[in-house]
Amino acid sequence: MQISEIIEELYSASKEAWLWSERIEMDDLDFQGFEPIKGCRMAAVDGSSGIAEPSGGLYMGLIRAGYVIYGEEREKKVISPIDVFRMGFDNSREIYESRYEDIFGEEAPTIVEAEPKYMLQRVRTLEEYRYISRALEELEDGDILLVDGALRGDLHTPEIAIKTLSERAQDRRVSVVGISKNSGLVVGVLPMVPMIDSEAERSGLPRWFVRIGGPGSTGKEDIYVVRYSPLGENAFRTDVISLEKVENVLGKIAGYCDDVAYLGYPYPLADIHNEVIIRRGTVEDISWKFKLGAMNKGMNYPENFHRKLDGGV
Repeated sequence: MQISEIIEELYSASKEAWLWSERIEMDDLDFQGFEPIKGCRMAAVDGSSGIAEPSGGLYMGLIRAGYVIYGEEREKKVISPIDVFRMGFDNSREIYESRYEDIFGEEAPTIVEAEPKYMLQRVRTLEEYRYISRALEELEDGDILLVDGALRGDLHTPEIAIKTLSERAQDRRVSVVGISKNSGLVVGVLPMVPMIDSEAERSGLPRWFVRIGGPGSTGKEDIYVVRYSPLGENAFRTDVISLEKVENVLGKIAGYCDDVAYLGYPYPLADIHNEVIIRRGTVEDISWKFKLGAMNKGMNYPENFHRKLDGGV
């Protein structure tokens, strides 16, 4: 199929959308404006993971997580060291279950999957929740806890994490907000967020939000698409759990969305992303250190030849 044919297929595709059994009427979206509010206190939490494969079938997981706290400027940074551990088909469930029990104080639900790369993502989600929990303890009435990604976006997030987080945040009267850098929601086969962003141009609002779904009840997240700055290139899926008016919550976040490097995206989330990210060079360095250590023990772990071939001559 040629590119022009793909474009035509997308253009003529169905514009019908559903989210959690709730139909989204693209021609009847209720765009509402809001204003930025400066100086709100908030925490931003993120995590990162990587997997080193020193030799075929030998996997080493790398995880780092942490949070930053902002007033008008950054007040605090808490970042974990990079945690390195062997993760294989034989032990991945055990690693997950041990961390789950350590964080939530109860037995982990049964997981059939044991593929190391998949399980690494589940372990990373647990570590992110560990730091979400710690960050929440430093927040007070009216503050915001920013989380990278949807609050309930995939199978990696345990249900107990959302329930516990919601209850604790409401007790402290803290708003919990998840912002997705790249949403997988679609209208027919089209990406939903940029499609709604295009529809919003008719509203003439410089900053806007539109609710697209959610239970609409206390303790559950409502899902919005939000444009935080008229100068940014992107709108973002935004999940909100809050006892406060949503326009106030979004306004407080918008107060941090004017950094020239990340226009339209909250700078605290960009900051913590850059602090915790595990880059490819770090993964390769871990693999090399393992090989050196193995060689000192008389063991030989040659490079994965497929990866060597992909590197070219």
